[in-house]
Amino acid sequence: MSNYTVIPIPASNVDIVYSSGPFDVAIAGLREGGADIWNAEKLAELRVQLGASHPVSRRWSWVAENVNYMTGTDADILVASGQCKPLLKDPTDATNAYRKGREFNLANTIASELRERATPDPEKARQTGVFLLTRKEVKRTIPTQAFHEEGITRFLFGDQAESYGAFLQANRITEVPLYLVKIAYAQQQGEPFARALSIDRLLGLKSSLNGDGQGLHDVDGRVGGVHYHVKKR
Repeated sequence: MSNYTVIPIPASNVDIVYSSGPFDVAIAGLREGGADIWNAEKLAELRVQLGASHPVSRRWSWVAENVNYMTGTDADILVASGQCKPLLKDPTDATNAYRKGREFNLANTIASELRERATPDPEKARQTGVFLLTRKEVKRTIPTQAFHEEGITRFLFGDQAESYGAFLQANRITEVPLYLVKIAYAQQQGEPFARALSIDRLLGLKSSLNGDGQGLHDVDGRVGGVHYHVKKR
């Protein structure tokens, strides 16, 4: 039995594909459906395009970006795009770490590369693939009217930042919660570690940005993506 579902987008050559289960199982199912995991910008674009009542807005999903936590005094946070995402390089290894009750630790070479690429400038970070979020810049919530100004939302949503912020405001969401690992926990870890980033549904969860989840092994996990196809003539 296929581990994915397809939601066609009317009058287009695009289907939305969802796959459920632990992260590695869900990624495999998504690829079986001819899709790759979407990034935050694509998810935002689809929500704006299809509206708040569409399943794409009513479901949460992991996205291609992930959150990497450094150790030490500063315990900086490095938000990586899909091209630099350690979790996607080996989703089974990442998921197995959680199955064994531990963090998905980053090899020194990977952590060093992420640090070298990291920059606090969201526009430059979209080129390097890694956004540096220092602890002093962390906010519990991000005003939706400022999505195009805040570094992390500008990095994640790119050209969709302002329109997605306006879309959320139109649906009575004035601010979006941002969940991250506490600094004390990160400082106590012996090695840098990575966690997945998910974007919550609108209804009830306010499209929260969650980089604090430990549930890659959760059977109720979900990933989404898009499949482009050629229309039959």
